[in-house]
Amino acid sequence: MAVEKSHAVYYQNQNEVIENFLERYETALPINNMIDTIYNQELLSKRFPIRKIMFLEFSQYLENYLWKYFNEKATDAHVLSICLLVNEKCRERVPPWEINL
Repeated sequence: MAVEKSHAVYYQNQNEVIENFLERYETALPINNMIDTIYNQELLSKRFPIRKIMFLEFSQYLENYLWKYFNEKATDAHVLSICLLVNEKCRERVPPWEINL
């Protein structure tokens, strides 16, 4: 029981961290700029840190932002972000195409 409770607290804290991370970009930038900024400042400039990519996958960044706002005007950073997140899902053995669109 104590283990389950500690896991619940851990995931609650993780969700708060994720919300704060995305909120920092979400409130300040239009969505396309947010996606480009996250790609350039958080991923590309830091040589694609696996923890950040895992963090974005855990926050359902692919489903909630990348797919949702993908269109014919998508930037290279947007497309490459999709590739990174699909790759991360495969690495974690999560079916990448069974997402709710």
